[in-house]
Amino acid sequence: MLQDSDSDRYMNVKQALLPDALIPLVKAVHIDNLVVAKVGVYRDSITGPIQGPDNGFTPVALANCYGFPVQHGKGGKGHTAAVIIDSDIADSDLNAFFAFFPITRTGTITRESVDGGIIGTPSNGTDSNETALDTETIGGLAPAANIILYIMPDLSTVAIDDAANQIVSDNKAEAVNMSFGGGEFKDVTFESALTQGNAEGITFVAASGDKGSASGSGNGVDWPAVEPHVLALGGTVLSQSGGKYVRDQAWSGSGGGVSAIFAIPSYQKGVSGKASKTNRNLPDLAFPSQFADIFAGGHWLAFGGTSWSSPIYVALQLEVNQVQGGDLGTRFGWVNPNIYELFKRSGYTNFYDVTKGSNGNFNAKKGYDNVTGIGSPKGEAFANAL
Repeated sequence: MLQDSDSDRYMNVKQALLPDALIPLVKAVHIDNLVVAKVGVYRDSITGPIQGPDNGFTPVALANCYGFPVQHGKGGKGHTAAVIIDSDIADSDLNAFFAFFPITRTGTITRESVDGGIIGTPSNGTDSNETALDTETIGGLAPAANIILYIMPDLSTVAIDDAANQIVSDNKAEAVNMSFGGGEFKDVTFESALTQGNAEGITFVAASGDKGSASGSGNGVDWPAVEPHVLALGGTVLSQSGGKYVRDQAWSGSGGGVSAIFAIPSYQKGVSGKASKTNRNLPDLAFPSQFADIFAGGHWLAFGGTSWSSPIYVALQLEVNQVQGGDLGTRFGWVNPNIYELFKRSGYTNFYDVTKGSNGNFNAKKGYDNVTGIGSPKGEAFANAL
C-alpha cells in the first residue's frame, strides 16, 4: 500500500467532484483533502502461470479472471483469516507452492491447537490435502493477509464447536473458512458462537457440499453451510482464455437446495428465483470448484469441490475488509445481509450470473438459483460497491 508520502494532496475549496475515469485512482477522500494514488504502484499484485503442473487453476488465474482487489494493491494487509480443520500442513509444502508462481507472502501463517489437535505434522490422512487447499488458496490470493489454522483432532461436533468458540474468544480473525459438511441439524452451541462472531464482525464461510442436490441429508444442503449466520459457497466450472474470464457453468456437484430445519433468513426475502419462500435456500454465492493445483506431501495434486470455492471467497472477504476498512484491521462486518442488499440494489453490476448447468434437482438460470446462488462476485467492483 502507498504511504502518505507517496501521494499528492490537494485542498478542496468546494465539494470534491471527479470524472468517472479518475474514480478508480482515488485512495481516499477526507474532510478537506483529496488523496490521489500514483498510477501503477500495485505492490501486492500477483503474477505467474494460469495453470499449475497438474493443469489446475492457480491463484493468479482466479485473481485475474474475477478481478480480485489484490491486482489493484489490496492483498489483505492488516486482516486475518481463520481455517477450522483437523490436520496441519508442512511449511515446506506451503513454501514450495508459493515459490512456484512466485507469490511473495508478507502475511503470517500460525497455528492454534483445539482439543489437542496435532500441530507440526500433517495428520488424519488425506485431510492434510484439505489444509493445503485452504491455506494455499487464501495465502495465494491474499498474500498480505494473516492466516491462523485452528487444528482439531477430528471433525466431531464437539471439536468444531470448540474451534468456533475459540475463534470468537480470540477475536483475531474476521473471516473463517469451513471446508467440511454433513447432514443438517440444530447445534445451539455452534449457533451461539456464530451469532457472537457476527456481532464481532466475523464472517463464517462454508462449502455447500459436493453431491449436488443429494448433498447433506439428501435435500441438497450441508451443515454448517445451511446455518443462516454462515455464507454458503457453491461451485462452478470456470472457462477462461489467457487469464481472462469467459464464463462460469454450474458444477454438477454443487450443493444446493432448501433446508428442512432453518427458516428463511431476512436477507433472502424479496429475492426471486428461490426454491422456497419460507426456508433457508442454499447456496448464497459460487466460485470455481473444478479444479485447483495444490502442493501437499511433497508433490503436486489436482484438488477440487466446493471446499475450494469456500477459501476463494474467504480471501476475497479479507480484501473487501481492506478496501472498506484500510490496513489497520478495521472490519467490514458480517457480510451476508450486505451481499443480498447489494444484489437487490444493483443486480448483476457486481456479480457474474451463472445460467447454465444443474446439480440434479435444480438448474442454474438467470438470477438467483439453488445451484450457484446469486453467482460469482466481480472482485474489485464487489469490494467497492459493498
